[in-house]
Amino acid sequence: MRTISNYRKKLLAVFLLAPNAYFTAAQAWQGDGAFLEELPVYLSVTRLPQNITEMPAAVTIIDRRMIEASGAVELVDVFRLVPGFQVAYSQGIDGQRAVVMSHGFSDTYARRMQVLIDGVSVYKSSTGGPEWYDLPLIIDDIERIEVIRGPNSATYGANSMIAVINIITRDAASLHGSRLATTLGERQYRRYNLRHGEQFQNLDIAVSGEYLTHTGMVNKDDPQRLNDDQLTRRLNLRADYRAGINDYLSANLSGSNGRREVGVDGNLEDPRHQIPIESSMQSASWKHIRDTDTDVTIKLSHQRHETNNEVRVYISEGTPDMYILNDQSLQTERYSAELTHRFRLSENTRLVWGVERREDIVEGVSYFDLGNRYKMHSNNLSFNLEWRPQSNWIVNLGNMTENNDMFGTYQSPRLAINHLFADGYYLRAAIGRAHRMPALFEEKADYRLYVFNDSGPQMQFGETLFYSTGDISPEKQDSVELALGMERARLGYNLRLFQNRIKNAIYTVRDRVNTDFRREIINDDDVYIRGIEAGLRIKASEQTSWHLSYSHARAEGEMIVRRDPVGTDVKETSLSMADSVPRNTLGLLMDWQVDARQNIGLGFYHVSSLKYLGGHDRDTYDDLKTIDMNYRNRYRYKGIDGKWAVLLRDINGRYHTGQNYAWRDTQVFLNLAMEF
Repeated sequence: MRTISNYRKKLLAVFLLAPNAYFTAAQAWQGDGAFLEELPVYLSVTRLPQNITEMPAAVTIIDRRMIEASGAVELVDVFRLVPGFQVAYSQGIDGQRAVVMSHGFSDTYARRMQVLIDGVSVYKSSTGGPEWYDLPLIIDDIERIEVIRGPNSATYGANSMIAVINIITRDAASLHGSRLATTLGERQYRRYNLRHGEQFQNLDIAVSGEYLTHTGMVNKDDPQRLNDDQLTRRLNLRADYRAGINDYLSANLSGSNGRREVGVDGNLEDPRHQIPIESSMQSASWKHIRDTDTDVTIKLSHQRHETNNEVRVYISEGTPDMYILNDQSLQTERYSAELTHRFRLSENTRLVWGVERREDIVEGVSYFDLGNRYKMHSNNLSFNLEWRPQSNWIVNLGNMTENNDMFGTYQSPRLAINHLFADGYYLRAAIGRAHRMPALFEEKADYRLYVFNDSGPQMQFGETLFYSTGDISPEKQDSVELALGMERARLGYNLRLFQNRIKNAIYTVRDRVNTDFRREIINDDDVYIRGIEAGLRIKASEQTSWHLSYSHARAEGEMIVRRDPVGTDVKETSLSMADSVPRNTLGLLMDWQVDARQNIGLGFYHVSSLKYLGGHDRDTYDDLKTIDMNYRNRYRYKGIDGKWAVLLRDINGRYHTGQNYAWRDTQVFLNLAMEF
């Protein structure tokens, strides 16, 4: 504890002294009239329109220009620009997965982070987390990404425990005309995009389609590549209708399908094969605006994700009708209805409140003992009150009351006080509580293999692989943060000092006391994560901009990963949480506009060593450093606006993905686009 105490003192010293240096630097910019520009407002944190200085949580905005400057081929790569975020990859039973984490403390499902598309959650209630590769989302259709660093259960409820990502897509009115684009790269990377938008009086419609295929990563221990080919097709339809001066209707219909290659050549239980995957999402909303401070929004949504992964292993030639069934197929579905009302109580007080009814449906054969089907219903009531006792003081008080028919009723309150001073500077103190409901696999897991014939199951084969007692408690996190920052049109920075205490953390333990293979899902000890985050944004000129993100964090606590019999006793092996939370994370992005047509982007990213929860000993980062660079050139030819770009990814060598045998090596990509 003495080490932690000294650590706190060092962080506090940095926190208190840094503003002087930034204030001095900022003074040099005072002559620039752009500082007088009004700051943009956002809705993700509280659902009240607020700029960054007024919000009760730390927020990173990744706008369209940053996405293009990063040259990101995959959406997940842009999150390396967020303080404290890490991006990794894993190869599992359902193919290659991308994992986006905040301060580590994650397995391959990253269950403690909420992900939204236009405010609609894409969190999978079956296994938890989002399926990044299967999202029916095209990166060129994204307007911006609002990332809330820290808990935000007061607004979005369960599973908004560590962070919230809200991906905002472009409205149909901004997508008029046609666009063709392609990206070609090594390892047979092929991506083709087509988009067209039209206006019909008060109705705007845009349709986007994408075809993507590639051969995955490389195996550093074997000259043969991994069996992780991917094929994804996406189709999106967006319609926005202005029903009148005060009424707006919007609808989104999107879907994706494709296949993932998995398995090992020559392995009878998990042979090389392909998994068909389908994902769909539909949402509709109506917004009535009474005045600048009052509106009502009703939103309906439905989403479905399905994998078909059935493997049959026939026992012998003498019994051709007998086989072992390992059916890892999984269907997850969600229906949601939500109402939000925003209004002003008085001259210095605003309130937003909302109610939501949600139904989750999950079905899986091997996951839930021969295909049990589960339904989970949630009723949520939330509010956020913004009170300004003085013009430079803001108090935000919010809470989410959740009633879940499996886990009971929980409260997630938050209190934040912001002090605005020195024309753009702000100080924030916040305290809150957040929850994470167990994924249905964590609560209901009963993963068994059976011997089948044409008449059905005959006997259980081997031992239960995953098991839950069915009494898993939700995780609870108590958090405290102190933040200091400055926001102006061309210069902004923020420092955030935080402490999170996670109670009833959910883990998977290999229990060899009862069987050799069973992994039991349990609640275990508390975990502390403490650290500091920093972000810096500089628009040095109209041509050059810089974005810097940095975090330093430490964790305390242990997770039991294995139980072994030793005579009449039981030996428990634990993993220190300090190994699961990277000490340092750094992201740096520079965008330089050479002239009216040409841009150069340069990105540098670093993550110190990190070990997955529940992974193998080999599944670690090893002090990752990587560099990306891109060149973009715009042109106009016979009424057609176009762009071509070259991206060099991981130019300093192989990129460690989170599994020691799987690597991303240096790759070159060429992008061509035309708009007309």
